[in-house]
Amino acid sequence: VLQYKSGHQEDLVTKKSDVYSFGVVFFELMTRYPPMFDVSGEPFHIVQWVTPRLTRGTSSDADLKLRGQYDVNSIWKVADIAMSCTSQPSHSRPHMSDVVNQLKEDE
Repeated sequence: VLQYKSGHQEDLVTKKSDVYSFGVVFFELMTRYPPMFDVSGEPFHIVQWVTPRLTRGTSSDADLKLRGQYDVNSIWKVADIAMSCTSQPSHSRPHMSDVVNQLKEDE
């Protein structure tokens, strides 16, 4: 459970920490990486690792096992939602109802 938390004290157990955890799960689904993993022997949290890559516009971190068989726009939509769910500070995160509405758009 702790791997899904942002690590900030203000995020004890709140609706916003639940939203953060949802964003982490989206990143896991996109990349197939666990919340914590090693890169060249250095531990990384998935949010710390994925967010800068997505900010630079790199979608190649999407699951390699998908082998390009996914809609790029759908991946970016999920990435945008995950980044907003894991944004700091916690008060800038969307409400879960907003996340649901975003997911329903363009079904």
